Amino acid sequence: MGNLSAMRRGFWNGSRKGVRWLREFVLRQFDPQSCLACVGLIVLVGCFTLVIAPDPDFEERSFPPSLLPAVVIDAGHGGLDEGARSRGVQEKTLTLEVALRLERILNGRGFPTIQTRTEDVYVSLAERAEIANRVKGPAVFVSIHFNQDGDRSTAGIETFYADTKAPPANDWTWVGLFSRSEPLDRGEDLAAEVQYAVISKTGARDRGIRARHLYVTRHTRIPAVLIEGGFITNTMESHLLNEDDYSNTLAEGIADGIGSWWRAQHKTTPLPLAQKSFFR
Repeated sequence: MGNLSAMRRGFWNGSRKGVRWLREFVLRQFDPQSCLACVGLIVLVGCFTLVIAPDPDFEERSFPPSLLPAVVIDAGHGGLDEGARSRGVQEKTLTLEVALRLERILNGRGFPTIQTRTEDVYVSLAERAEIANRVKGPAVFVSIHFNQDGDRSTAGIETFYADTKAPPANDWTWVGLFSRSEPLDRGEDLAAEVQYAVISKTGARDRGIRARHLYVTRHTRIPAVLIEGGFITNTMESHLLNEDDYSNTLAEGIADGIGSWWRAQHKTTPLPLAQKSFFR
């Protein structure tokens, strides 16, 4: 990646020198009849330079060509940020376990993946969004969390998507003055597919999908969702979340939802979802 940045800086500096040389040449060879054409040529070269020579300090994550999108997997909380806690169960531990299981499942299905964390460390919300925004090409962002409530009977799974998108400041360039960009996908369809697949897979109570003002879903360019995979304050769900079989089933449901969403985007025939209920 360092070599790529150096090449970009070299190209950027070389391109600027080329534009300066062309401008000085035109001034030396000034001809009123051809001035307008030369000015147009300078503008064209300048535009070409700006378009193909982006900020040399900006680095993107790219993957080998694939028919499937990259999936940024975000294990919520971590480090000093424990998240919810009940009966000795820590949210930060559960999110990482499910995230690692999800990665193995997705990789087995051909999806390239990126983790925002792979160990018990603190990662800020801004850093999590930045990781997603550095991905080049089709991608989705899935943040994994678990819920808590003062009423221990409260249970179920719910999925959130962005109420609005707030792209990073470096998305705004002079090119935007001449073109109308498409609105960013707020992730509603992705949330619906993930929620349906997870509920079908686990048999948990369906709390539905909702738009919410959440940092990681709002500040990512790509479709992003945050799934609350159950209540650790609920006796039954807390017990299940400590079982490897259930955690793996939850991860499989998330993977199924991502796959269903991607197939729907490309109008391909959906695969049947296996159902396995842990709730009676």
